[in-house]
Amino acid sequence: MYSTPESVSAELIDASKPDQAYFFSLNLSPQSIPKLLIGAGDPGSLGELNMWHELIDAWRWPASLCSTERVTKIVPGGSVDTLSQSFQSLLAYDVLAIGFGLHIGSAEQLMIEQALRQTSMPWFVTAELLPLFIHDRALCEHESLMPVLAVSEYISLANKLRLPVHTQPGKGIYNVASLLLAMPFASPVLCTYDAERAYIFLRDEKKLLHVPRDANMSRSQVRVWLTSVIALLTYNHRVRGGFGAHARAALCLLSQVRADMATAEAVRVMRQYIETAAV
Repeated sequence: MYSTPESVSAELIDASKPDQAYFFSLNLSPQSIPKLLIGAGDPGSLGELNMWHELIDAWRWPASLCSTERVTKIVPGGSVDTLSQSFQSLLAYDVLAIGFGLHIGSAEQLMIEQALRQTSMPWFVTAELLPLFIHDRALCEHESLMPVLAVSEYISLANKLRLPVHTQPGKGIYNVASLLLAMPFASPVLCTYDAERAYIFLRDEKKLLHVPRDANMSRSQVRVWLTSVIALLTYNHRVRGGFGAHARAALCLLSQVRADMATAEAVRVMRQYIETAAV
């Protein structure tokens, strides 16, 4: 069955009109922020691993980093555990974020597949894990799996899985909605981005939320920041609201970030936005 653009409504998020009640209820103390495990990095590409490290410090986030054994040997101070070490204590975490430059060989693939089948906590995954879903499409059926992929990466996945996607010329945002509707993922939330916007698709509401973003942000910046804000809010232990409220607030925060901001500055700007929005 072909998905049609008319079956989804699009909503532009206006960051100048935040949900005051939502931000008033938001608590960003270390006790309220979800415990996060991040799997990231490759010996030839440590940028996203470093970004996550800076975010953990800036938010005072109770999070841990893990990577392949090759990465742990070159990162000083023992601040990064191996995947095998971290996966032995997955139940200690509320949320997982896996991908972000991570080199996934056959051993890592088996480890991740087994963990996906045995756990129910949310997994935010990036394009590095796409080979797993192409190899075993049944993995997509886990509702806890939340992809954070570029529009082009969703298109690539649709082609490889031979998914029918109906598009129309000149219908940019609705073509994105059609693409996401066609995806085999069972997750209630799908995140994506293109050259100018970030999107969060709410499957149950059949609504595509979108917000303009800094076009100068790199792929690494967009997916790390988008994942971090949606995880920070959606699984906060104190904030009120459903997926829709979390997603709208996350896009408001993302819209405040600029490509030339250092991590600490970006977090300061977002904290200031939260404080102002709550008044």
